[in-house]
Amino acid sequence: MRLRHRTYQARSELRFERRRRRHTVQQAIVLILIGGVAAGVGGVAFSRRSGTLRIVWQNELGGAVVTAPVLADDLALVSCLNGNLYALDAESGRTHWKFLAGFPLHTSPLVVNNLVLVGSDDHNVYAVDVRTGREVWRYATNGYVRSRPAHSGELVFVGSDDQFIHALNLRNGVAVWQFKTNGALAADLLTHDDLVYAASVDGQLYVLDPTGALRWKFKAGASLYSAPAVTENVVALGCDDRQVYGIDLHTGLERWRLSTGAVVRSPLVEDDDRFVFGSDDGFLRAVSARTGNLVWQASAGAAVHGALTPVGGHWFVGTDGGRLLALTDTGMPLTALALGSKIDGGLAVWRDLVIVPTERNGVLAVQAP
Repeated sequence: MRLRHRTYQARSELRFERRRRRHTVQQAIVLILIGGVAAGVGGVAFSRRSGTLRIVWQNELGGAVVTAPVLADDLALVSCLNGNLYALDAESGRTHWKFLAGFPLHTSPLVVNNLVLVGSDDHNVYAVDVRTGREVWRYATNGYVRSRPAHSGELVFVGSDDQFIHALNLRNGVAVWQFKTNGALAADLLTHDDLVYAASVDGQLYVLDPTGALRWKFKAGASLYSAPAVTENVVALGCDDRQVYGIDLHTGLERWRLSTGAVVRSPLVEDDDRFVFGSDDGFLRAVSARTGNLVWQASAGAAVHGALTPVGGHWFVGTDGGRLLALTDTGMPLTALALGSKIDGGLAVWRDLVIVPTERNGVLAVQAP
């Protein structure tokens, strides 16, 4: 069985935007939120605008959202701490359907074909029909499921606080194999080529082949909550020991490390020959994938736990201080919008909309230029 690379969609989009803007002049973005609202069904539409960017809609949902929304065609799928998985119309913010898991959902959904998979604090992984929101199957682990699943082919890979990596049949949720680690699995899983990458709270990165056999493992200096990212020859991940590690993809040996001076729990994002990420000291950084040297850094003003997201040739990111930031691809700040609520997760992009999860204001959509 061959596992195909299904990682961050941000990679291909960023490369396209970089090629396009070689022929254009970068323009600063003005983010201005203005009143004048019209009632919507399940959402609020902002009808007035100013500048080159405006708030389009808001859906409060009734609970905190601490992970990135995920897109499936015209739907934005949102995990909420009130125990509901929501499918929102990406254009209007209206609720299309909701699925009640009953316990907080701390993981971003994973969309595979017509299924939406999400982990829950009730220890289950749910597979839900993306069109109707009806449950197709569930699989019970023995701990919280706060790591976003990964998949390849007919297998789904699930990490749990029970310290196991579970490989499930995509069609029916039946377990195919399990692998025992020495700690909870809180970071999102990753598949690349024929391997599964799982970062554990025990401080180790486990790399498994399609049968569940250990290919290699790497021991970091503290717990791992940061999702790894991969280039052609290096896998990198952040650590609670305030380091970012670059590890040889084939041997599992350390190639470099970068000391940040702060805990790194933001997922790393691969950007051609760089990795970009945020950290608890309120800085955003880009590091060379080949050498580990710092390429640029920029102040975010508060801790960053969500992944940086490419939008229109720029980076967008939310902070614990409740600000949505826009930067150039070289880390130069463009502007910031205060949303008044912590942004703990990553962002999603649908057409020209940036969809933002917040802890107190539900989900917002901002129109990009």
